[in-house]
Amino acid sequence: MPKMKVQPDVISYSAAISACEKGGQWPQALKLFEAMPEVEVQPNLVAYNALFDCSEFQSSALGRALFLQSKLPEFQELRGCDASKIDLHDLSEGTARLVLCHWLSTAVATKLEQEKDLNCLIVTGRGRSRKEWDTTDVRQASLELLQDLGLQAGLLPKNPGRIRVRLRKADLPALRSAGASFNR
Repeated sequence: MPKMKVQPDVISYSAAISACEKGGQWPQALKLFEAMPEVEVQPNLVAYNALFDCSEFQSSALGRALFLQSKLPEFQELRGCDASKIDLHDLSEGTARLVLCHWLSTAVATKLEQEKDLNCLIVTGRGRSRKEWDTTDVRQASLELLQDLGLQAGLLPKNPGRIRVRLRKADLPALRSAGASFNR
């Protein structure tokens, strides 16, 4: 692009980061992401989604740090969610996993420490508003994460774009392990 005297923008950076992710080149994806502010291009949700889809990155301490330090309004809102409900619309699979791990290990675990049991709702949507080229499945990624943690979760029969998670005190270690995954 510089050779052609075309200024890269957030779209071109996000596309390049996504291409690196698909090619298994997460260190290069991170370099591109870190270079954006140097050329006065601010990462948006699409750029973060592309980066967090790198499986090596989404569960790392660096991935969590980027999520926690981000000034994106979407992330600020997600970090402030209470334990009863979280909405994962517009997130990629990788970002949804990272956000869910954070939410489960912070807001949900804190609330469950004070309660006998807890019912939580995760809004993923059914994918009907997904763009034709988008192959992500946040609902399935969320269900798989919850299953991996051994948590009781299922789709609401009348609204399969929502996942209900039923938690008991015995689930606290699983919730804490969701947060511990960032320390790998």
